[in-house]
Amino acid sequence: MEIQHPSHSHPYVLTTDDSLTDRRCKGCGHRGPGPMYACFECKFYFHKSCIELSTQIVETPLHPLHPLKLEAEWGNKCQCCYRFCYFAYKCEECDYKLDPQCISLTPILKLRDPDHLLFLLDKVDFTRELQCDVCLVDFDGPRSHSPAFVCAIPRCDYARHLECSPLPFPESVRHSEYHHYHDLVYTKSAKEGGFSDGYYCDACEMPRDPEYPAYVCKDCEFRAHVLPSLVEKYENDLLARGASLDAFLHYFEAQVLRLRKQKEEKEAEREAKRQQIKALEDELAQYEASEVLK
Repeated sequence: MEIQHPSHSHPYVLTTDDSLTDRRCKGCGHRGPGPMYACFECKFYFHKSCIELSTQIVETPLHPLHPLKLEAEWGNKCQCCYRFCYFAYKCEECDYKLDPQCISLTPILKLRDPDHLLFLLDKVDFTRELQCDVCLVDFDGPRSHSPAFVCAIPRCDYARHLECSPLPFPESVRHSEYHHYHDLVYTKSAKEGGFSDGYYCDACEMPRDPEYPAYVCKDCEFRAHVLPSLVEKYENDLLARGASLDAFLHYFEAQVLRLRKQKEEKEAEREAKRQQIKALEDELAQYEASEVLK
């Protein structure tokens, strides 16, 4: 199947070649499985799902103030993962943008902060441009898919790893959700219990890095990421009862102050121009009067 799309002058060919799953989609900026439209000559690749995106207006908990509308334009940048993309869902009021992958993310926790509205997200494919504001380690690399708090304030690139957050990690938790009823003890690294193909979390069954904190059972071999342990422990306390708008209010207050300052500067410039015009008019009047007297 071949289509002509406004994003490119050449036609795209639909392919299900599994070898293309490591190619980064120009539409959303992410890699991923599934059929892709490809221009092999220019090495342009689009997920089939991105090409077929709906233009409907969507709402997302990452930007609770306004709905977002799909736009197609080269140079769009997602404020969640900071990857460039062709397709982006945009808030016209705030110029806030999310790519088609990040628009579907659901915050696990919301953290109140005087200056930021921090959402805890899991498995975000961050760009290497983004650094943790606490430890200054790039999000791209070994910790590229680790849980992180991302600020949802428009044009704010503040982000931090879960382990670098101010959350008070409890010394012990229980994982009743995963039918494990022994106490799990917090440890800064858990290098025991590895397999030939690596280390795994017994709660979510996903790979874990033994160099990073985990909750470990002293009675059996159960080891879990910090994230699922904290969610079960803290979601009743830390999940916001409705979106926390404090940080958004700070943002808009700053915008109002900036606009007021710009208005004052423009009025001062206008007054200075008026004075210049008046001085020129007075000078012209004096010149004309002197000409009459000649």
